[in-house]
Formats: sequence, structure tokens, C-alpha cells
Amino acid sequence: MKILILSADREMYSAAAALYESSRERGAACEIRRLSSFYTPSGSRYKELVSRTKAALSSVYPSYDPMDRAIADRLCEYIESEGFDCVVAADARAAKTASAVRKRFTGMPKFYGLLTDAGAVQGISGEGLDGFFIPHRDMADKLRAKGIEGEFYPTGMPVEKDFFRRFTKKAARNYLAIDENTRVYMLLSQGIGYEEIRDVCDEMLKVEKEGFLFFVFVDRGCEKGELLRKRYQDNRCVQIITVNKRMDVYMESADVILTRPEGYENFEAAAAGVPLVHLMTVRGPAATAEFFSSQEMSMLGNTVSDAVRKARRLIDEKALSRRMIRRQSMFVGLDAADKILDEMISNNAKTRKVL
Repeated sequence: MKILILSADREMYSAAAALYESSRERGAACEIRRLSSFYTPSGSRYKELVSRTKAALSSVYPSYDPMDRAIADRLCEYIESEGFDCVVAADARAAKTASAVRKRFTGMPKFYGLLTDAGAVQGISGEGLDGFFIPHRDMADKLRAKGIEGEFYPTGMPVEKDFFRRFTKKAARNYLAIDENTRVYMLLSQGIGYEEIRDVCDEMLKVEKEGFLFFVFVDRGCEKGELLRKRYQDNRCVQIITVNKRMDVYMESADVILTRPEGYENFEAAAAGVPLVHLMTVRGPAATAEFFSSQEMSMLGNTVSDAVRKARRLIDEKALSRRMIRRQSMFVGLDAADKILDEMISNNAKTRKVL
């Protein structure tokens, strides 16, 4: 079976990479492509320059319309020419394009979508894809209520295996030159505004009296990162760090992680086995936080001070942290990518028997 994995969302590219990793390990013919690679310029020199700029930006954060007819045409041609048996849209943006292709063209292979949150389905039509891989069974009812049709497979969320290959907290701290007794907090700032991050940092500095570190991870070159570095440049406790390839090590060094109530990084943190506090002050879908907290995999910080208080509590109360980590290991498993592959292989085999 030959599989095409599509990704349009920078954050969710890690999920696509996890699928690709497992596919290769199992000997499946697999290719991973960014949707931006199907965008090609046309028209006058001025339009061509604009198009190139747009395509370059889309490789970082896709700004093009995923329903663009030209992209759908090129994607369809590529699928047919390469003979793919199955296409997986590894994020909501890619699923919108996949849905458009499936509706416009006949004779297409099986199309699947990968969704982290029931709130991230805007633009996906009800009859679009053959099925969706979702992190847990409860999410299926919420998707049906939003008019999304198709099969729902509660496989869990694929996470790259580095997050499961436990480095041990002691080894992670040795690697990062962090004292064993230092209290380490971590904030994942994707989708969180500067003011909210500033308020959390200031609250932590106000109430945390012991020696501690607060790692705040920001995207390379973003404005809020520069503002935060300037604000805390004289404070060694708050460290503004660019997102990098050793996120698994930083996560394992942390005592607790604070993050927004949605997003793929929640599953990475749970895979790494780190207690979580969700910042419910951040606007956006909260279904991921609600599920995590209902299963005792996270705590909800309803205000900035409440979030900081609960983060400190998870460090102070070791039994509470250990229980949360155990619960995370029950619901975020190493085998999610393999389950997705099993479903695709099984469905492909059934289709061939019918033919």
C-alpha cells in the first residue's frame, strides 16, 4: 500500500512525521508533503513575485486558501500520477483541501483526516472524507453534532517516538545543566498572546520564592518573543527559548507544563509524562482541556493566579503528580500511529476484495 501524508499546519507537522516514522518502520511505501508544495506561481512578473512570497510564507504558517482550485487540481494530478492507495490529511487545514478534492474528482483513493479537537473543523464538509482518526471515543459524538459524517476511529494521537523514549528527568537536567533541586516550569506559548504570557511570568515571579526556572517557548523571530526577551533580560529565572528539535528533553526536565486548552503539544507533553495545567484564560476551543481534566490528565487554571497556584501544587504534591502521569500513560499511547496504519491497511484490503 502506498500512502500520502499531507500537512498544512506547522504545529501538526509533528503528527504527520510520527505517521511517516511508523509507516517507514513497518515497510509501507509512504510520502509526506506540505500542501504549500502544490502552490505554483502564474501570471505577470508582479503576480509571480507575490505568489512566491505567499508560497514561502505558507511553508511557515499557511496563509493560502485551502479551498484554492489550483491547489486541488495539482494535488489530484499528483495523487493519480503517483498511484497512492490512501491519503491522510494530518491536520484540519489539510483536511479542508482533501475534502474539496474528494468532492470535485471521482476515482480518488481513500481519504482520511486527523483531528485533535472537535472545535477545529471549520470548513470541513459533512460528506467530505472516508473517515477521521481522533484522540478519544468521546470526540465522535461532538463531531457528529457539528454535521461531520464518516467513520470515526479513536486511535489516539500519533506522537513521535522520541517523546516516549524516556531520557529520565535526571539525565535531561544533566544535559541542560539544571540543578536537580531546581523547580522547573515550562510554558508552551503557541496560540497565547504576549499579555497573557507576561501576566503568567509576573505572577510566577511574585509567588515563587524558591530557586526556580521558567522556560517560555516561542517561535523563531516572533514579535512576542522579542518583547518577552526584552522584558525579562535581567531576570535569570525566566528564560525565553526558541522552539527547537530537543523539545522532548526540555519537557522531560520540567516538573510541570502550562499550555493553552487546545493543540497538539498537549499530547506531546502527556507522552513525555509531564503534569499539565491548562490556561483557561486563553480564548479558543477547550475540548482538549476538558477531556484531559475529566480523565485527571491535567488541571484547569481558570485565572492566571489559579494556573500558577495549581502548577506549584503539582510540584509540591508528588503523589498528585505521579497519579496524573499514570493517567496520561493510559490515554496517550505509543501505538497510535500503528493503530492508524492498521485501520488504513484493513480498509484498503476490504476495498480490494470488493473490486
